[in-house]
Amino acid sequence: MNDNRKPTILITEKRTLRSCISKHDLSTFNIIRNHDPREVFSLVSIHHPDLIILDAEMDEVSGYDLLRTLKSFYKTERIPVVLVAEITEDVEPCLALELGAIDFMIKPISEHLVTAKINNYIKIYHSLLLLEEKAHYAKEMNPNTGLPGNMAISRYITNALRSRKDDVVVYADLDNFKSYNDKYGFGRGDEIIKFTGGVIASALSEALGDTFLGHIGGDDFVFVAPADEVKEIANNIIYNFDQKIRQHYCEEDKASGFIISKDRLNAIQKYPIMTISLAGVRLIEHPETTRYEVIADICAEVKTYAKTFKNSCFYMDRRQGEDFRKKYDMAFSTVT
Repeated sequence: MNDNRKPTILITEKRTLRSCISKHDLSTFNIIRNHDPREVFSLVSIHHPDLIILDAEMDEVSGYDLLRTLKSFYKTERIPVVLVAEITEDVEPCLALELGAIDFMIKPISEHLVTAKINNYIKIYHSLLLLEEKAHYAKEMNPNTGLPGNMAISRYITNALRSRKDDVVVYADLDNFKSYNDKYGFGRGDEIIKFTGGVIASALSEALGDTFLGHIGGDDFVFVAPADEVKEIANNIIYNFDQKIRQHYCEEDKASGFIISKDRLNAIQKYPIMTISLAGVRLIEHPETTRYEVIADICAEVKTYAKTFKNSCFYMDRRQGEDFRKKYDMAFSTVT
């Protein structure tokens, strides 16, 4: 559905039906007329109609049979269909409705009535599509942050790769989050995750180009931004994160600069205040791939390297050095 175009109506009719429908003022619609029911499916694929009007009785095939076929295929079952017929003993309005028609009209058709009905049916159809779209995206949203999840992330980055956009994919991960979660509890941990998503979203909102933010899960996020803006965006994220993260600690932990918690071996350890690591990959530097998984693997490798440093930092993949350290260009790192 495209809200900027006229709604499209596909009318499959006998010659006698054409004269009846054409006298009405349907100038607000894009009308596609057809006299061969065998062409309906190809016309649907080409024009994506918002409504189909069928003549109940045609020479080649019954309108009822065509309606039954339309409602049996996934790509056409949701399109509203109106059957139009002459007043005869063969008229079967109940059958038409049982087969899935949204209405059954008897000729002659009132001009004002048919226009009003068509408008209503198209509005209902568009509302249904919008609800389905929202439901589809709701399934992909992370329940904690409400941000797009893995499927949406994969789809966006794959499209960016195919379109050869000069974007940078950045993985964001929190350092020392597990120890915070262990001490303060999952509820406070969820607050940190929402806080982090908000910090990233705020920085992206100031960008001039198109951006995207997704939540992989846990304390892992991914965002996409134009290459010429990504360093400034990352700088804002790091600055605001480092400035505000201490608000989520108790006074004792803020004063000491660390928390005391047990590690995976049940040994007591000191863990510094959380920092954020950002790992970026510029898409145009990888023209050999259109696969999101390849970019994800590179980001994960860069992120592993970035997390070896104690401060919040942003690293861009360069892949030009002789050793691992020279493969990466550190854009900046904050000092706490």
